[in-house]
Amino acid sequence: MLYNGEPVNLTPEQEEVATMYAVMKDTEYVQKKTFRNNFWNDWQKLLGKRHVIQKLDACDFTPVYDWYQNEKEKKKQLSKEEYVLMQDKKALQEEKLKQEEKYMWAIVDGVKEKVRNFRVEPPG
Repeated sequence: MLYNGEPVNLTPEQEEVATMYAVMKDTEYVQKKTFRNNFWNDWQKLLGKRHVIQKLDACDFTPVYDWYQNEKEKKKQLSKEEYVLMQDKKALQEEKLKQEEKYMWAIVDGVKEKVRNFRVEPPG
């Protein structure tokens, strides 16, 4: 991400929001003033008053957009075997989640609450 032509460091949270905006670069939303104002107001809260970025118009999201397009292209280029492996991993994760689902919740005073850590680990 560039600001006035210079690279800018962002926190992961700031970068996530910037990426969301950059990905929308070619959509009609970015052309709407209301959308841009709403985005800027929300992003400014994450950036803070002392951040180097002070104007949305001086931001260049092109490097972020290019990175996103490159990642999207990489996914398209996956070989069939890699794609199948990726799908198998997802299926295994979903199966594991289904099996653990009953241990993820507890009823406390009649209210269903999510348990933070339901796995028992050995000490040490």
